[in-house]
Amino acid sequence: MLRALISYKLTDNFSIKRSHDWITRPEVRAEFNLPSFSERTLYHVLETLGANRDEIISDIQDVLFARYDFEHTDINMDWTSIVLHGTAAKLGKYGYSRDHRPDKKQITVGVTELADPINVPIGMTIEPGNLNDQTHFKKTYRQSRDRLREGSLVICKRSLRIDPLFAKTLTKK
Repeated sequence: MLRALISYKLTDNFSIKRSHDWITRPEVRAEFNLPSFSERTLYHVLETLGANRDEIISDIQDVLFARYDFEHTDINMDWTSIVLHGTAAKLGKYGYSRDHRPDKKQITVGVTELADPINVPIGMTIEPGNLNDQTHFKKTYRQSRDRLREGSLVICKRSLRIDPLFAKTLTKK
């Protein structure tokens, strides 16, 4: 089912709610050798992936860095928020809304990628919508820091203010 979900996101890339309709098409089920399954089963798979996301990302990093000799490990880091139009998501919280929707709950997403010319994502963190960027930065950075070579450049938005004590740890391995 995971391969089918990845294929869906790489092709149709609509909402996860709509993925069930796509994945349960007879031709898609045949391509991925999937039995019939309910929407609830799909959500259980997604919940399991979410619960194990740190280990999954670490495993992906292991494979990427073992397979490729990247010319550098400079990174770009950025954060955004996603507005939620429901109330069921546990991570959904009211917070600073980049979408100018303070009336809606949101989640925040942090992304780390190897900088140009590589531009390969190597990390992603998902946090409650009320987590400030400085705190989220620490979580996003810690996820990928052990992959960085000494002297790597960490590039992030100019408005981010980093605690000086934490900044000292950026240079330590």
